[in-house]
Amino acid sequence: MKLSKNLWRLFFLILFVLSLDYWWWDAPMQFGWLNLPLWLYYFILLQLLFFAGFYFFSRQYWQSRED
Repeated sequence: MKLSKNLWRLFFLILFVLSLDYWWWDAPMQFGWLNLPLWLYYFILLQLLFFAGFYFFSRQYWQSRED
């Protein structure tokens, strides 16, 4: 599946905006599973999305030397 360059830009821009901690700035500390703060789960989710996006982006646009 080949996505256009503009869709990739939009994907990484959305990840960047989601990574800004603007809307949780004044939020009280809340704890979730394993008594860890909720922002940690949010951070892990963003990192997984970034990993998956970068993986598929690099597979699409960085060809091996044999090609």
